[in-house]
Amino acid sequence: MGKVSLELKIKEEISILLVAIKATNGEPFDLQPLITTSVCNVICNIMWGNRFDHDDEQFKILMKALNDEFANFVSTGLLNFLPWLRHIPPFRKLMQDTIRNERLIFEVLKKNRDLHVENFDADNIRDFTDAYHNEIQIEKQKGRETTFKDDELLYVVWDLFMAGTETTSTTMRWAMLFMLKHQDVCRKVQAEIDDIIGRGRLPNMADANKMPFTEATIMEIQRLGNIVPLGAIHATSEEVQFRGYTIPANTAVMSNVTAITMDPAFFSNPDKFCPERFLDENGHVIKNEALMPFSVGRRVCLGESLAKMELFLFFTSILQNFDVKLPDGVMEPSFEGIFGVTWMPKPYRIRICARE
Repeated sequence: MGKVSLELKIKEEISILLVAIKATNGEPFDLQPLITTSVCNVICNIMWGNRFDHDDEQFKILMKALNDEFANFVSTGLLNFLPWLRHIPPFRKLMQDTIRNERLIFEVLKKNRDLHVENFDADNIRDFTDAYHNEIQIEKQKGRETTFKDDELLYVVWDLFMAGTETTSTTMRWAMLFMLKHQDVCRKVQAEIDDIIGRGRLPNMADANKMPFTEATIMEIQRLGNIVPLGAIHATSEEVQFRGYTIPANTAVMSNVTAITMDPAFFSNPDKFCPERFLDENGHVIKNEALMPFSVGRRVCLGESLAKMELFLFFTSILQNFDVKLPDGVMEPSFEGIFGVTWMPKPYRIRICARE
């Protein structure tokens, strides 16, 4: 995660995304399918060492099933606590759809795993799946009991697809909404892009440290976008005393991230979109510990470095080449959200026009 080789894979995907956006010719469209497909292809590259064409039938099946799972998550989560609901409409159909989607997803995952096993070469580890399968072989040779198993690999890859696709694509969709709403901020980001990068090449991660306003803008998008309002569920490893309460060991703990990111004690005028709050008087980025988009504690999101890389490269590449505009007749972007796997914006249409 966060290595130069991965940056090249992300930029390859961005190049294809920019061509697809240009093909819309400034007409209103829903960005969600394109951005989700691009981010998912980054995960495919990590997992399997290759990307899929957007028109690939196997990939379209995977993307549709993943998108349906994301959208249905808030409802299916209730079945974890009240499983008897699966016998009652509309949860019966929801359960059937979930089982069908997961079967389709795992068919794709299994097919790619089996291809890797057939062509496995311990002297040529190409990707995550090869590395995992290699670990299985090592453990077998040592005769040790291990959790590294072929079936477990499928679930690990499934987790990485769910976590690595939805979070970044949703943050990017919020990002475009904030740029639609705050055109002054968008123009300042574009001015910084023009000054540091220009128009002749794609952004690099090496540019990020020279672009404090852009970094501050992404931080403010993450703060107000707040895609995981209650953080990731953690557990206490031992008994904890906290504000007069005793929390036993092995207790599930959730962090109210929203209460922190919207607390005036940490962020003045928290309802206001203001990237400058993350800059000091000299224009340098200020790190605020109250900003915690990747959860809290030592067990933060393992994909943090990948997500930061993707957000910077996708965000700057789009604004380097395009202006974002509302469709004709639409006066204000809607910031209504849907609570699925994450807090995601409702579907919206956007015009992304080539910059002059």
